[in-house]
Amino acid sequence: MSDYHILDQSTSWTLENKGRDSVRVVFHIPVPDVNNDVGVNYRVALVQYLEAQSETGTILSVCPFITSPELTQMQAGEIHEVNESVPLVTGSSDVEKRQAVADRFTALVTEKQTELAQVLLFWGYNAP
Repeated sequence: MSDYHILDQSTSWTLENKGRDSVRVVFHIPVPDVNNDVGVNYRVALVQYLEAQSETGTILSVCPFITSPELTQMQAGEIHEVNESVPLVTGSSDVEKRQAVADRFTALVTEKQTELAQVLLFWGYNAP
């Protein structure tokens, strides 16, 4: 599994990048295999949550070149897809650009796992 896929690079001015170089990235955030506060596994809860939000009832990727195993992992709730633009320092080397994306991935893992834990904390609770 890839930690992320880079979709494209832009140097055009947008509100998000304010004229700086940026890359559009699809990140694959690992979902912990643990239960929420009502005993539902977070992976199961995420699948149910995403399927309920989907018009088709199916979890799909925004990445046009996602691999079949990665899509299977997404649909099983093992990874969560996050699509984001990562700003880069104009004129930075390819190594520095790759490091900026890798650093954003590391930060996103913590951010998104915390966010998912909050959103899905009581998912699956059925009152008696």
